[in-house]
Amino acid sequence: DVAAGYAMVEFPLFSRLRVIGGARVERTDLQIDVVDRLTGNARAVFDPQTGVYTDPATGDEIAEEDGRVLTNGIDETDVLPSLNLVLGLTDQMNLRAAATRTLARPTFREIAPFASFDFATDGPLVGNPDLQTETTLGLDLSLRHQSARFRGNLNLYAYDIDNFVYASTTTQMKDQLRVAKFLQDDSRFVGLDAEANVRLGTRVWANLGIGLVNAELTRTNQPLPRIPPMRGQLSFDLPYRNVTVTPEWIVAAKQKRVSVNETATDGYSLINLKAAYVWPRQHLAHVLSVSGYNLTNERYRHHTSFIKDLAAEIGRGVLVTYSVRFF
Repeated sequence: DVAAGYAMVEFPLFSRLRVIGGARVERTDLQIDVVDRLTGNARAVFDPQTGVYTDPATGDEIAEEDGRVLTNGIDETDVLPSLNLVLGLTDQMNLRAAATRTLARPTFREIAPFASFDFATDGPLVGNPDLQTETTLGLDLSLRHQSARFRGNLNLYAYDIDNFVYASTTTQMKDQLRVAKFLQDDSRFVGLDAEANVRLGTRVWANLGIGLVNAELTRTNQPLPRIPPMRGQLSFDLPYRNVTVTPEWIVAAKQKRVSVNETATDGYSLINLKAAYVWPRQHLAHVLSVSGYNLTNERYRHHTSFIKDLAAEIGRGVLVTYSVRFF
């Protein structure tokens, strides 16, 4: 169970400088009383008089020294501060700097010593009961601009993470899938995100985005697994009366910086097309959308996928949606 509360205060320091301070108080209560590594059962029968665990299916005694029993839990309260400085350069542009400290407690799936499965996304994952709490010191620097013809932001960030938890693929196989185990080490993430929206006509907008991150272990400079490559996106919003047509081009570079037991992933280029019809009423709007994705039927793989070497992403497809928006 997790319970949290957040407080924030904002005040002007100079004519164009604002200070925003915040703190989050979070209490985490995660208890795994007994876990049987062989059967995967989350409970076993425990006799407090004798201190003996028994298998609920067979009644056999389970000795702690045979590695089948885990007693573990988290019962902690954390205070996580943040500080933001916002400098107004002009009426349309501001510069923002943010420093944050965050904690991440291990989840049940990360510390449970038996393998959990999700065949559609990642396959077998084996937890690690010795995981410690992640501690992150982060610094973000953002430049934002907004006007009638141009909206854009550039965000640079760096995160230093102690005891970073990640799933590392092994050479062990189970049900034709590679087994991954949760490991922990200090790491560093450095990257940028940028987005720009330019008005080309009365209602036509061009949208451009790019993202890049470099993530590696601090001690060895070894790349972390499943880190996405540089990725870009270009789209246009083309409205006509109540209909908006949005063609989109997505490109991703080849990811050659790989971790242990990880393969490189080729780059790809995708073409998508979306058309949306909006029927406005007094307090609601009906929206009918038709989306065609991967129109060139590109065969591609996401580097972030555990099963990318086993299965490529979906090919050409069409999605029709209807929604009602209230206002």
